[in-house]
Amino acid sequence: MAVIINNLSFKYNNSSKEIIKKLSLEIIDNDICGIIGKSGSGKTTFLELIDGLLKPTTGNILVNDIDVSKNTSAVRKEIGFVFQSPEEQFFEVNVKKEIEYALKNFKMSKNKASNALKLVGLDESYLNKSLNSLSNGEKRLVAIASILIYNPKIIIADEPTGNLDSYNTEKEMNLIVRLQKMFSLTVLIATH
Repeated sequence: MAVIINNLSFKYNNSSKEIIKKLSLEIIDNDICGIIGKSGSGKTTFLELIDGLLKPTTGNILVNDIDVSKNTSAVRKEIGFVFQSPEEQFFEVNVKKEIEYALKNFKMSKNKASNALKLVGLDESYLNKSLNSLSNGEKRLVAIASILIYNPKIIIADEPTGNLDSYNTEKEMNLIVRLQKMFSLTVLIATH
C-alpha cells in the first residue's frame, strides 16, 4: 500500500469541531485515487495531513511504510504536492530556478530542468521566463515539472483543474494519467 491511514482524527487548535473523525483507509500503490467532496469539506486538510504539513490529533499515517509524524522530511521526498493555487508552492521567480529548487532543498544533484519541462509539454524557451508572466495553466505545468524532477513515488494534486477552462482541464487530466502510467505513480486527486 502506498498510504495507510489508521484511526485518523484532526481538528484545528482553535476549534472544537473535528474536520476528520476516526478515518481508516488504504490507498493502493500505482493507482489513481479521487478524493471528492464539496468546498470546505476537508479535502485539502486531508491531503496536508498525508504530506506532513499538518499533524493529526489522533491516529497515524504511513506513506510507503514511513510514519509521517515521525519522519516528515523522508515523506516529503516520497510525495510531490501540487497545490490548489500553484503560486503557493513557488519559492523562486524564474521557471528554471523554481524547477531546480527541490533538488537544492533535498541536496540532490542537478538534473536538467529542460527534461522536466518536456515531460509536461513545455519547451526550453520557458526556462528563463518569469513565473509571473505565465498563464494559470502554464503555472500548473511548471508546478508539476518542479516535483517530477526529484522522482517522487506519490503525486498529490489539490483541485488540479481549478480555474482552468475545459480545454486545459482535459489537457491536465490527460497529462496526470500519462505521467501516472509512465512512472508507475500513486496519484491522489482532490476535487469537488
